[in-house]
Amino acid sequence: AAAAAAAAAEAGRGRQIVPDFFVTQCREKVKGVESAMHEKGQLWQAKLREVEPVAREISELRDFKAQSMAQLSSFIEARNAARIALLEDSLYDMLPSARFTPRQPRHRSSDDPRAAVREGDAVGAPVVESPP
Repeated sequence: AAAAAAAAAEAGRGRQIVPDFFVTQCREKVKGVESAMHEKGQLWQAKLREVEPVAREISELRDFKAQSMAQLSSFIEARNAARIALLEDSLYDMLPSARFTPRQPRHRSSDDPRAAVREGDAVGAPVVESPP
């Protein structure tokens, strides 16, 4: 039994030499990868510092564009409202009867089914009578 234990111990020692070589080789590879990662990290940090002012300027330009577009939209809406008002005034000057004037609703009997006002009916819209 002692001889078998000694043989196993001797075989165990032989096996330890092989894994140590692989462990050392793996450690060297890990050190190489860590070194490469560190160099790449420094390179990327330098590039980031280079690009940062450009990114900040792009952000400022996007903000300026958004403000300009909002201002332009407001201006266009105001000009359209003024144009429509001018067109309406010109039309009413040429055709005074075209001006819309709200009418008082006609009083109808509550028994008349046409007397009910539907939701969405325009107030002051001309009432169209259907033939009896």
